[in-house]
Amino acid sequence: MGVSPDDPRIEQIGFAKLLGEDLELYAKKYEIVIGRKSKSSVVDVVLGDTMSISRQHAKILYKFDRGVWELQVLGKNGVTVQGTLHTPSSPPVVLRSQDLIQIADRSFYFLLPRQQQWVGPKQAEQAARSAEPAASSPVPHQQPPVLPPGSMAAHSMVRQLAASLPLPQQQAMAQVQRAFAQQLVQQQAAAQMHAQLSQAPQAFPVQPALGTWAGQGQIPVGLSGHAARNQARMANVSNEGGEQTGPPDQAQAMQLDGS
Repeated sequence: MGVSPDDPRIEQIGFAKLLGEDLELYAKKYEIVIGRKSKSSVVDVVLGDTMSISRQHAKILYKFDRGVWELQVLGKNGVTVQGTLHTPSSPPVVLRSQDLIQIADRSFYFLLPRQQQWVGPKQAEQAARSAEPAASSPVPHQQPPVLPPGSMAAHSMVRQLAASLPLPQQQAMAQVQRAFAQQLVQQQAAAQMHAQLSQAPQAFPVQPALGTWAGQGQIPVGLSGHAARNQARMANVSNEGGEQTGPPDQAQAMQLDGS
């Protein structure tokens, strides 16, 4: 039975971990030597003093060129990994997380942190492709502005032409396309505004504005015709009399208007 993914001990892994009965090793280096207790040799994992286990029975190494952990069998009695016996003449065994390793009467699991799970060749190739520079990827599709009616055919032709060009030309064509679309939208908006203004009725006041002097009648201000003539005549009366310094009263205005 394998180790449960929810086992809290998995979170405490260093580079790798060996977990079994009376065995819990946090391997924080890239080479682990496994063997029996001996004064003549030093090992990282001591599996007891039984003679069925060699002084240096196996090694677990990290292969940087391949990004995997391997087990090399050194002891003549071999090592069983996931039910398969491997001997010193066997090629190195690639270890995956939760592989069960058996040496003589001892068994333990090889564990990796979750972020270091073994990745197969296909998964590694997919990860490498996804990590390629963005410059080598195709130009992302950008939603163009809403175009006026009648311009969709030209817009479609521009898009077809851009798709057949190399990457740098596609980018330049995309900028021209967006500028062209924005210009068409602006022209349509200006044409609509002009049409609305030309159809709207001219708004003129019903009657001209009136200027009032202190309650003395109302005389149109700023209009041609009688008002202008009245203003000139009032100025003449004021100058001829020599005494009038303000506007004429209502009677004078009526007299000037009727003369």
